[in-house]
Amino acid sequence: MQATTTWTNEAGEEFAGLSEAARCDLVFAVAALDDERSKHLLEHALNDPAEAVSLAAAHALAGHGRRGFVDAYLASHPGARADRIAQALALLD
Repeated sequence: MQATTTWTNEAGEEFAGLSEAARCDLVFAVAALDDERSKHLLEHALNDPAEAVSLAAAHALAGHGRRGFVDAYLASHPGARADRIAQALALLD
């Protein structure tokens, strides 16, 4: 699966093309909503090319009881990036 920033389009056109820092801010804002649409957006944010954004989404999902989903995602995308995200999540727990 190719990492893209197109997940931001689901939040609205005004969010397309955000910087990495702004995408992290968007992840944290969306995580506060804690509804199904927000969780869906966070799931898509796991594919963000910026590891910080992907980690923020993983942390938000795990914090809302979706750790199993995050673990499954990381297992289906093995590699150094998934390992770093898993290690960071372990530290944040």
